[in-house]
Amino acid sequence: MSEKSGNKRRIKLIKMKFQMRFTIIILLLMLLTGMVVSWGTYCLDRAIVNQLVEINVFKVLMTSWILLLIVIGVGLSILVSHRVAGPIYRFEKIFDKLRGGYFNQKVVLRKNDELQELSQKVNEAINFIQQEIVKERANIELISKQIEKVVEDLSKNPSDVKDFVKMCDALKDIVRQIKNINGAFIV
Repeated sequence: MSEKSGNKRRIKLIKMKFQMRFTIIILLLMLLTGMVVSWGTYCLDRAIVNQLVEINVFKVLMTSWILLLIVIGVGLSILVSHRVAGPIYRFEKIFDKLRGGYFNQKVVLRKNDELQELSQKVNEAINFIQQEIVKERANIELISKQIEKVVEDLSKNPSDVKDFVKMCDALKDIVRQIKNINGAFIV
């Protein structure tokens, strides 16, 4: 989805399970960091804190600080995970359409979304498949015309061996061409 076309994602929790797991991990890391820093500060500066303010004021201040960090961490992790979850959601939609046979798709991500390189690779793969489909359709059309010609020639009842050999060669060529259809795909 492109920001230029006005298709900004309004829902920030697109892949809720992924984003919540991501948020919890970030939150736990921030909480652990906050606790370590707080404990270190508390231990190192205990004498100074006791002289300047009461210990209860210090506890409230530290608790407020940790709660603020948690709120900021949750908000940032949702915003950051949205830059990953949004593209994953877009890929899922594109793959659903491809599975339905619609190869006129292109992955378009927003400027700041993650997985830009993957979207380029997917677009290259889709482009390759599109080109191969066009080639194969042209080959099928050519083969169809050749078969029609052989059928027409057979309906005239070949009068000599030379005509019969020509038709056999044409049929062998058609068989070779049929075997080459979808040769670009390894299954």
